[in-house]
Amino acid sequence: MEIDTGKPSVTIDRAAGQPASSSASVLNYAVVFSQSVTGFSNTDVNLSSTAGANSVEVTGSGTNYNVAVSGMSNSGNVVVSLSADVAADDAGNTNTASTSPTGNSVTYSPSDLVINEVDYDMVGTDDEYPIKSHILPDAADA
Repeated sequence: MEIDTGKPSVTIDRAAGQPASSSASVLNYAVVFSQSVTGFSNTDVNLSSTAGANSVEVTGSGTNYNVAVSGMSNSGNVVVSLSADVAADDAGNTNTASTSPTGNSVTYSPSDLVINEVDYDMVGTDDEYPIKSHILPDAADA
């Protein structure tokens, strides 16, 4: 009988489609364990953020998980990682600390402009054509 004593390794990288720079309100990271694990939850994610990120949601199961980070309040970097011993395989072996082969950091830059659309009627003509103004500064910034 062989006893499983191997610790599951784990990688965290930007999720597919998540660019290295973003203004999106939710940033996604892919977490992949080398073996199926249980016990991985929101409180296990180490969040390092100069952008003020303050919320983490873990979804998934087995070997593949997604970490969605939100709550950014200003420009800056958002980095996620996992400490050792936060999830376990079927034999009770806990994971190693995470590594990041391709990048676990996203630079967050909030959008400075709000798109507003206003229709104007052409006065003094028989035809009515709307004129649309598309890029205006946010009233809170004015």
